[in-house]
Amino acid sequence: MNLKERAGLDYRDSGGNIKIKEMTSRYIEDKKRGKEYILGFAIDITEHKALKSELVKSERRFRRLFELPPDGVLVISPEDKIAFWNLAAKNMLGYGDRELKNMAIQDLFPNFQDIYQIKGLVAKGQDGLKIESPIKRKDGSVFPSAVTIWVERDAAGIVLFTYGIIRD
Repeated sequence: MNLKERAGLDYRDSGGNIKIKEMTSRYIEDKKRGKEYILGFAIDITEHKALKSELVKSERRFRRLFELPPDGVLVISPEDKIAFWNLAAKNMLGYGDRELKNMAIQDLFPNFQDIYQIKGLVAKGQDGLKIESPIKRKDGSVFPSAVTIWVERDAAGIVLFTYGIIRD
């Protein structure tokens, strides 16, 4: 056995596959016995690195899908606040990032009946719906829109986020 194998620095498994290891070491001195030690741990993080790489790729795909449509996309928190938006929504509505962050979704609907209709359908368990509703811009002008809404729930059926696509 060579020094590299004894030190645990061989980064290939028995099948010859390259493995990624995270190594940690610590110097320990036992003054009473006059001995010094190096304690080391090596953890195989190959799978972790591969999963992280896939997650980064998935995030990039999601970002492109979120940002590319010409329609406004809004992500609404369970508290009815705008959590995320795409550039098209920002341009369509006329608000800046600071104004949109945590803005109440009700502020965009001049007809409160539309909000109550949406909330009622979501409360009944409907996870996808389409409505036509006027939407109010920052400058107070109103435009007709087709709004597609779907709901993300947890395993217990609790609403995590509501997603909306606004088409002028």
